Amino acid sequence: MTDNQVCPHCHSDSLQKRGLTKAEEPKQQYACNECNRWFLVSLVEIDDSPEFLLTKTQIASLERKQRFFITCSQNNTPVDLGFWDSIGHYLVENNSELLVLPIRYRNPTSQFDHQDDDTDVWWPDEVVPYLVENLVKIHEELWVMGNMRIGATAVNPLTGLETLSQNASAIYGHNQLQMKTIPTPQNALPKQLWASGSCSVKNYSKTKAGVKGEHHHTIAGVVVEKKGKKFHTRPVIWDGECFYDLDKKYTPEGVEYNQQIAALVTGDEHALFNCPDVKAATYTNRDCIAKVLKPEVVVRHDVFDGYSISHHHRHNPLTQYVKWREGVNKVEDELQATVDYIEETTPAGATNIIVASNHTEHLYRWLKEVDWKLEPWNAKIFHWFWYHMLEEAEFGTAGAYTFDPFAFWAEQNIDPNCATKFLGRDESFVVNRIELSLHGDLGPNGSRGSAVNLNKIGIRSIIGHTHAPCIEKGVVQVGTSSHLRLEYTSGPSSWLQTHGIVYPNGKRALVNIIGGEWRG
Repeated sequence: MTDNQVCPHCHSDSLQKRGLTKAEEPKQQYACNECNRWFLVSLVEIDDSPEFLLTKTQIASLERKQRFFITCSQNNTPVDLGFWDSIGHYLVENNSELLVLPIRYRNPTSQFDHQDDDTDVWWPDEVVPYLVENLVKIHEELWVMGNMRIGATAVNPLTGLETLSQNASAIYGHNQLQMKTIPTPQNALPKQLWASGSCSVKNYSKTKAGVKGEHHHTIAGVVVEKKGKKFHTRPVIWDGECFYDLDKKYTPEGVEYNQQIAALVTGDEHALFNCPDVKAATYTNRDCIAKVLKPEVVVRHDVFDGYSISHHHRHNPLTQYVKWREGVNKVEDELQATVDYIEETTPAGATNIIVASNHTEHLYRWLKEVDWKLEPWNAKIFHWFWYHMLEEAEFGTAGAYTFDPFAFWAEQNIDPNCATKFLGRDESFVVNRIELSLHGDLGPNGSRGSAVNLNKIGIRSIIGHTHAPCIEKGVVQVGTSSHLRLEYTSGPSSWLQTHGIVYPNGKRALVNIIGGEWRG
């Protein structure tokens, strides 16, 4: 036996030390000679009280670390051993610290341990060395809120927590994976609030609250990478066999490298106002997202802005004057600039999917409403569009319709070698069981769209539109690729430059671009 330790998996005392040493880390890594699994043991004692409080010295040590893996564990419930072993490989691969936030739940019908009252509460041996119920400021602008206990069956675990971390982002322990951004003023980046996901297997009562909690239970974690004054957060989600983080795949057996993602869903692109730093981090830098993750498809929202002919400017003489003076009032120029942008940024071997969006539909609204005699610089293309729209107009079971003007023009002018598909408003596009055709502006039954009401239709999707990323149960919402302050934004803002990715196993993640960088 080594240092009086036993394997938490098979309880063998035939162990050997691996990797880390006491001088290097406040933990020791062991390998079991019987079951060939490995585990870590804390070399400093956690307070033996039910609150699992760390000392000031331990907290100070954690706050100096650069990478973290944060999840939660439910009492009287085993961990998912496959996920746990895969986390172990992640920690070694990334020199990362593991923080596990304890969740308490009384379940008299538990399949593992019938708990009739609040006594005899326990956690699996695997997680005990990592349990934390302190507030740990792992970054000056990112706090781990171990001091907050959220009910395991809370439907919306982040509700009401917007101000508890003051002006800092925060990660809370909960069995559900959730994320939302909170508006902040003075051009600061918005706060991010996260519910962490869990390393525990599902273990709930058969009540309504319990069944709903089981449905939303996600075996997952949040990874954090610090880099100076910046930090990056991403979710990782277990599928029963592995989890992905960017271009790496983690399994109980180890790490697989150079993984290709199934889809990159960009934050609303707005080609005319696309942020150069986001463009470089996404498409053109040597180690950009497109070159590292090699997406099979790139799904683009609001790629055409429509600024040249926006109905919002129709009664604003100042904006109309500036557009005329700067030469940005010609719709054909903006259409060409948009197509040029798509061609320039299409990754090798990838197919573009252009989602029908409210900004691309500004063109059709302009054609229906404008008096062309007041815009002689756009008169020729105005009549060109109407000629073709009238030629193609039909009457069908839903009434009169014609083509989408933006898609019609772009299909005729884009390079044939640039594989691009333009989706119709009601045209589905699914990648690995994820619906990618919804922009997010239209909700059920003609309502205004949102992540909350689109989640209620019961399909997993990635949407755009609001420029404020979030994870709301089955819906993931991307942010923007534009500058964070545009003509129509003022005051506190929740906008963030954020893309979505779909992994080969159908799990999704959000990738934030912070100061032109997309990872730590």
